[in-house]
Amino acid sequence: MHVAGASDAATTGMRSYSKLYVNDFENDGHEDILVWRKVYVSNNKANLQKGFSLIRDEYVHYERDLTAQGSSEAGVTGEYLPQETDSATIQGWLATKNQTWQSGFPSKSECAGQDGQLIPEMHDPLLNDPDVLK
Repeated sequence: MHVAGASDAATTGMRSYSKLYVNDFENDGHEDILVWRKVYVSNNKANLQKGFSLIRDEYVHYERDLTAQGSSEAGVTGEYLPQETDSATIQGWLATKNQTWQSGFPSKSECAGQDGQLIPEMHDPLLNDPDVLK
C-alpha cells in the first residue's frame, strides 16, 4: 500500500559493513589500521535486480604513532588516532599488500554452530557486489 505524500526514502533500507586491516601500510615503523566500509541501499520494486546496490565505499586510516603522541598535549596514550589520508592512497596500500574484501577482519564467523564459516550477511549475494562474492 502506498500512502499519498509518503517519501520513498522512508521505505528505503540501508546496510553498512566494515572490514579491518592491520599492518604497517606506510612502512614507517608504526602500525596502521585501515577500515573499508561498504554502504548499500535497497533496490525499489522498479529496479529489475532484487536486493541491494552499493552506493559507496569508504576508507579510514588510523595510526599508532607513539613518537608523535609523546609531543601531543595528551601525551602517550597508545591509541590509534585517525589520520587525514585520502581514499586513493588507502586503496593503493590495500592493493600493494594484496588485501581484498574477503581478507579483511572479520571474515569467518565465531558464532556457535557457524564457527569458521563465512559471515552470511557480509557475503550475501543480494548485495549485488562482486567484491563480496569473490
